[in-house]
Amino acid sequence: MARYLSKIALAIILPVFTAFVCGFAQSSTRSVSGIVTDREGAPLPSSVVQIEDTATLDIRSFITGSDGAYYFMDLSPDRDYMIRARHRNVWGPAKTLSRFDSRKEANVNLKIDVLKEE
Repeated sequence: MARYLSKIALAIILPVFTAFVCGFAQSSTRSVSGIVTDREGAPLPSSVVQIEDTATLDIRSFITGSDGAYYFMDLSPDRDYMIRARHRNVWGPAKTLSRFDSRKEANVNLKIDVLKEE
């Protein structure tokens, strides 16, 4: 009887424990967004924003709309990323999104040393 009860207990506890551990083992993702602006703070439409995974060197790109906004999602929280923007042929300084930055939704604004053309 004791052996039977221990098998039942194991049959109940093992799946619950496994589900609990797997829930913590799953890696969540994070995102980053921001606005690309000129030297005076005006949004820069049609700018190209690139995000580079510094471990794999994979690059993803985004073209900003009229509001200068960009957004990247499904980023690994265990990786560092380099983010930079270009308007016409002028690159702005790169910024880093570190794996030590625990924000799920980071905001990184980018400035390019140009003037917005009307």
